[in-house]
Amino acid sequence: MPTTGPWRAAIGAFAGVLLAAGTAMAAGDETDWPCPGPKVERLSLAQIWRGELPAVPASSWAADREIAPLAARLARPDLPDGEVERLVRAFAARQPAESRRMRLLTLLQAVFATVDGQRRRVIRRIEAFGRNQKRLVAQIVADTEALEQNRVPEPERAAVAARRDWSIRIFDDRRRMTRVVCEEPDRYERHLFTVARAIRAVLEERGEAREARS
Repeated sequence: MPTTGPWRAAIGAFAGVLLAAGTAMAAGDETDWPCPGPKVERLSLAQIWRGELPAVPASSWAADREIAPLAARLARPDLPDGEVERLVRAFAARQPAESRRMRLLTLLQAVFATVDGQRRRVIRRIEAFGRNQKRLVAQIVADTEALEQNRVPEPERAAVAARRDWSIRIFDDRRRMTRVVCEEPDRYERHLFTVARAIRAVLEERGEAREARS
C-alpha cells in the first residue's frame, strides 16, 4: 500500500472522515450531509423579508404572464446585482400606482418560491455527493482490510490494490471540492437577499414600504 507523497495525505483524509462518521453514528446521526455547517432544508420568507406580506397562492403568480417569467429570470443566482435592480425597477415602472406594491410583493414571493425550490435540489445533490464519499470510504476500508489480512487470493491482489488506490485518489479529489460544493446553498440565499433589497428600495422610494425590512 503506498504511504508516501499524495497517497499519505489521501489516506489521512479518509481516515478523518471515518472518525467523523463514527462520531456521528455514535450520536445517532445517519445523515449524508458532508458539510461542516448544519443542513437547512428550507428557507423561510421571514428570513428574507420582515414586514407585511399579502397571502399569495402559488397558483396565482404561476399563471401570471408577467410575473412568472420575470421570477424565473430573477431567480438565477448568477444574475448580477445591477441586472436584478434594473429588472425590478422596470417591472415597478410598468405597474399602476394602486397595484404596484401588491405586484412587487407578489413578485418577491414568486422569486422566493422559485429559488427555494432550486436550493432544495442543490441540497439533494450535496447529499448524493456525501453518500458517494461514504461509499468510497467503505470500499477503501474493505479493500485495505482484505489486503492486510491476506484475504485476497494472490492472483487478485494487484487488481484489488489498484482499485483501492484509485478509490483513494477519487475520494481525495472530491474532498478538495467539498468547500465549493457546500457553499452552493448559501449562494442561493444571498441572491434572495439581493432581490429583496432591490424590491424594498423601490417601495421605500415610493413611500410604499410600510415598515418592510429585508
